[in-house]
Amino acid sequence: MAFDIQNTATLLSYTYFSGDREKTGGPKYDTVVNSYVAPTITLDKVCSVVDAPGTTGVDLDEIVTLTYTVTNKSAAPITYTTATIQDPVLIAPQIDVLAGTETGGTHDKDIITVDLLGGLAQGQSKTYTIQIKVTGPSTPVDILHTKATATLGTAAGNTNKAFNTCNLNYNHAELTIDKQNSPMTPVTYGQEITYTIVLGNVGMIPGRVGVGQFVDLIPDYTVFRRIDNNGGGVFAYEASPVPRIYNSSAFTLAHDETRTLVFTVVTVEQ
Repeated sequence: MAFDIQNTATLLSYTYFSGDREKTGGPKYDTVVNSYVAPTITLDKVCSVVDAPGTTGVDLDEIVTLTYTVTNKSAAPITYTTATIQDPVLIAPQIDVLAGTETGGTHDKDIITVDLLGGLAQGQSKTYTIQIKVTGPSTPVDILHTKATATLGTAAGNTNKAFNTCNLNYNHAELTIDKQNSPMTPVTYGQEITYTIVLGNVGMIPGRVGVGQFVDLIPDYTVFRRIDNNGGGVFAYEASPVPRIYNSSAFTLAHDETRTLVFTVVTVEQ
């Protein structure tokens, strides 16, 4: 953000004599301008897999190097004397912070104190690194996409903030199941109910995920009528030992791929 700081001095009036006559003059003005440029800092956060640099995914128990760089990009000659970075990834339950791997500062839980070594002057950068090991998660939430916040302060107590994250995905499988019934309203004797089941893969694993055993028991007070969509030939019905729909053949799901099963039952009199 840039704008002008303008200050004007005004001489409203003045008097003087010309011969034997008193005269007045004015007003007179003079203006000075300073261009104001707001202090600017940046934070760069880079996540790098130690044994597979350049990749965008990390597997269970892999080690990741986190690199944080703060830069003073202020147009004015401002020097910062303190720098802290907060990153919740350091206290995530699915992350182990590896002792003895940090350089350029220290950390306490999720707060990093960067060594400025005499200050961060205009145009200078300082870098902090630390290594973590990924031990989870059990949900598809990408814990490595947490936002880091840098706070830089001056000796006069002024502060400035910057934010950044890194693009690193956790390679985990996560299958979902969604089931709908139609109609959803109360039913009576002899009425059909159609069930739609969608299996999906929302995980970040780069390869395909094999689906294990799937089963859907025919509910009480109904009998099986038909399979309307067998998911490309992988679902079938069997009456014994219990009436059920199951996957009669193995199949896999890629990331964001789905497989749909639709079957119909009819209610019976009880």
